[in-house]
Amino acid sequence: MLSVPLVLLSTFSCLCIAATEEVRANVGESSPVLHFGNLSYYVSDDAVTTWDCSSFVRGSSRTLTSFITEETNITAKVLSKLLDKYVEDDVWTPAFLETVALKALSDAILTLDGYDWLLSHKVEHLLLSNGLQTHAYLSNNLTIVPDVSLDGLQAGPYIVSNNGSHITTHEVYRLFEDKYQAFTQGIIPVSGSNGIFDGKTKLSQFAWGTEPWKWNDFKYPWNPRGDGWLEVAFSSSGSGAAIAGYDWIDFAMGSDTGGSVRMPAALGGSYGIRPTHNAMDLTGALPLSHLFDTAGIFARDPVLFSQISQKWYADSSVPIAKVPKAFPKKLLYPVDYLPLKNAKAQEVFDSFISTLENDLGMKTEKINVTAILQKSDNPYINTVAMTESLFSTSLIWDSWRDLGKDLVARWNATYPNAGFPPFDPETRNGYINHGTVNQSAYDEVIKHKKEFATFAKKNILRLSKKTCSESIMILESSASGLPSYREEFLNHEEVVEPSTSLTTPLGSADWHSHRSSRL
Repeated sequence: MLSVPLVLLSTFSCLCIAATEEVRANVGESSPVLHFGNLSYYVSDDAVTTWDCSSFVRGSSRTLTSFITEETNITAKVLSKLLDKYVEDDVWTPAFLETVALKALSDAILTLDGYDWLLSHKVEHLLLSNGLQTHAYLSNNLTIVPDVSLDGLQAGPYIVSNNGSHITTHEVYRLFEDKYQAFTQGIIPVSGSNGIFDGKTKLSQFAWGTEPWKWNDFKYPWNPRGDGWLEVAFSSSGSGAAIAGYDWIDFAMGSDTGGSVRMPAALGGSYGIRPTHNAMDLTGALPLSHLFDTAGIFARDPVLFSQISQKWYADSSVPIAKVPKAFPKKLLYPVDYLPLKNAKAQEVFDSFISTLENDLGMKTEKINVTAILQKSDNPYINTVAMTESLFSTSLIWDSWRDLGKDLVARWNATYPNAGFPPFDPETRNGYINHGTVNQSAYDEVIKHKKEFATFAKKNILRLSKKTCSESIMILESSASGLPSYREEFLNHEEVVEPSTSLTTPLGSADWHSHRSSRL
């Protein structure tokens, strides 16, 4: 299985790791990749800081950890608290304590027990920021370099190189094997950015909903759940696989046009959200359909998921401050979609519904969504095929105009005898049929989509000034509780109504795999 090394999301402002002399024996002098046993790191060529105090460094390089504190008395307790933050990080290991850079106030003092703490952790070299004092006794095991300018050094581990006259610190990034093939490439963070990105996850070609067995350019990601032979849906397949399989990823982003966040979240057992349409600024995002495109997120931790979602909406046209504090009390249970086909999965579903009723004081109300829609005299509301045509028409029109037309023209100019580009089937079908859609048909889609949304808000998900929506509809957003294999088709979600849609992992149900013959 091919692998892509990934850049790690760190809790520190600097993503840096250093290499010991033992590690350097495993790589060439010019190699940008270092290894600590079975751990790998990428070393940046860019210098973070440069100092004229090279005499303390023996050899070409060594590791360094930066401790930053505003305490005036730097005791063993203070140093232990600083170390605890590193221990929680995914990048740092004790091997980075070979050298410590202690950055503090000019009138701060390193106490004797703080000095003993450094010795007990086998620190060999100590760099003290300007003015920092110490009452430490002399020791052959620890070299102290006083009055070093540490202004440019942030928290984080580094590697220190020595060119004979100066020593230079470099950022180092942890690399991971992408065993689930969720990524196309790793990313080094852009200087000055507020977030740290691990890499670019795989998306089905141009966000078209392409089944796993139809992917041509890239290998479809592997779902870590079950026996490993289940699919993780589409189109944000890579994000769904990554958040499900890698504990070093806190959250992932994806696009949702027709279920492309909700379904991967459901099949991977994570939280996922499709926000209200037009609530997110999609400037710079790959367009599929301007009428349905949204940007969503994945997370395993519900608390973090909530926090990220609030940040996600911070610059939205739907300000969080205006969201009602009260919670809807009505839980809609669509009998035309439920119960699930898997009885064991339905038991998990029912248990969750009971929890909502007991903990949030909600009352379940059974409804038949299909019957309600069929009461309309509008064929774009009461007929499934007509409703779905709105979605397909918008995809063909928007994706062809924004991407496909120019892409096909450039392909033909470059390869005049190659015929139509070898797209994945869904993309190919959409672009080949672009001639069946025109501006008039697209305008009709806009009109009928608004009609559908108005009908749904009036008859199904009614608005409420107190609770935003007077009810919440509960649906199963993957495969009715049944296994969905990498070679098996997964039905699409309904997408015409532009409300927020949330995927919540409830539990798991046993199943017998027809692929691996395992339970």
